[in-house]
Amino acid sequence: MSINSCGNGLWKRLEALGLSEKMVRRFKNLHNGHRRKVKTTDGLTEWTDYRTGVKQGCVLSPLLFSLYISDLEDTPREVEGGFTIGGQRVQMLLFADDLILVADNVDDLRKMLDTARRYFEKKRKRKKEIGNE
Repeated sequence: MSINSCGNGLWKRLEALGLSEKMVRRFKNLHNGHRRKVKTTDGLTEWTDYRTGVKQGCVLSPLLFSLYISDLEDTPREVEGGFTIGGQRVQMLLFADDLILVADNVDDLRKMLDTARRYFEKKRKRKKEIGNE
């Protein structure tokens, strides 16, 4: 899932987290209407619009994506997988737009993957609903 595939859901999520409308608008302006060229073995491509993916090199993209999926940590846990650090159970690691699930065995990992799949399906459904508003 990418920043742009999050669509209006990202901006709604930021508002739900308490960011002001003005701040959300600033983030939108930073991520909308950008173009890029891609370096290939044949040289640079023509200019293209960003339609999917995070703005490469933008220091805000990993933060915005992490905020968008931050409620994943609140989903019900079906397994006891993961490890404990300082009395805190860790089942996932988030960095930029990467998600790492940690489990002790294959069955727990499958359950965790199912939970993540349902979470992202719910996000995708909500995105469609927001897009139709």
